[in-house]
Amino acid sequence: MSKNPKQTKKQMFNQPKKSMKTKKWILGALAIASLASCSDDKVVSLNPVEDLINFHVVSGKMTRASQLHDNNALPGEFTVWAMFSDGNSPYIQGDEVQRQSDGSYTDVTASRYWPSHDLDFYAFNGGEFDRSSQTITYTVEGNVSQQKDLLYAVATSQNKDNESVLLNFRHALSQVVFKAKDTNKELYVLIDGIEIHNLYGEGSFLVPTGTTDNNYYQGESVEPEAVTWTPTGMFTSYGITFAQTALTPDVQTLSDESTTLLLVPQKRELPKEEWNYEKGSYFRIKCAIFNISTGDVENYVPTEADCLFGSMEGNVITTADANIPVAIDWEAGRKYTYTFSFGTGDGGVDDDDNPILSSITYTVRVDDFVPVAEDDYTTNVDWTPAE
Repeated sequence: MSKNPKQTKKQMFNQPKKSMKTKKWILGALAIASLASCSDDKVVSLNPVEDLINFHVVSGKMTRASQLHDNNALPGEFTVWAMFSDGNSPYIQGDEVQRQSDGSYTDVTASRYWPSHDLDFYAFNGGEFDRSSQTITYTVEGNVSQQKDLLYAVATSQNKDNESVLLNFRHALSQVVFKAKDTNKELYVLIDGIEIHNLYGEGSFLVPTGTTDNNYYQGESVEPEAVTWTPTGMFTSYGITFAQTALTPDVQTLSDESTTLLLVPQKRELPKEEWNYEKGSYFRIKCAIFNISTGDVENYVPTEADCLFGSMEGNVITTADANIPVAIDWEAGRKYTYTFSFGTGDGGVDDDDNPILSSITYTVRVDDFVPVAEDDYTTNVDWTPAE
């Protein structure tokens, strides 16, 4: 076939939701993304054995649930595009590739054969791809248990000498998990939910043009190429709930396999003007706090008289909402671990100027999907309860 004329390559991706009202709040501070590509379909080479395009797939650390840290958790299916390396002309346009029972991958749209010129491959497992801008538009599921690990892979300058196309998938979203502890021996803290408010839940991702061949493992000091997300749409919120958990001085993990958040990478700064819920992002911690009047931590049983925050009627304890404004700077492919530490310090007051809590600090640790320098953030917090 004749050589395609050289053209300038373009690039690819785009969307969020609502906020909410409360009157009282807490002060604080705090500390993933890509896919897609181009191509078209013309069968040029005709040797059904030697020239059939095959795929070999690997993946970086993370997908949903128990697979969140498993490089062996490979996608069950994905969409692939291919363009001629010496131009912008597509060769494969959105074929569906599925994993078979023997672990191999098969193009179920059609059998594709190698042309006489090199191809650049782009693959992804979700979102809407726009070849003209080389972006993928993606919306995160509101139901946390249904959220999907968005993956992308790029393999450039491929030809039939490669035997199969190596697609090393990277994570396009940010992963967020929660932990908590109680370091004050005079407080008994119960917690049963955490939410993040005023986040973008949609966005477009510009698919990189460089290959993603290198497979990154947690703990490596290398960095993959940077990726660009453009969050869009209205603000939304995401949250998890769990059985009421009594905190201890030891850090407890509150996120499980079904409640690990997979969110659009984004940056949210604290408002420069006076805080309000319409503008800034914030955590909402659902908790109840009791004063251990007996001084006996190990044998303490909550009573209505000891309740400082939340409420208790009979044996039923109801948590209340504690709100912490937060600055966010999430990158694609990173895992962010937020540890909320209920400790000592200057406490907030209720409407009658009665102290209700000791100050809350929170520590944020960034774990690597792909290696990132770990950062710890600790911030004292003055706060009053939300109504």
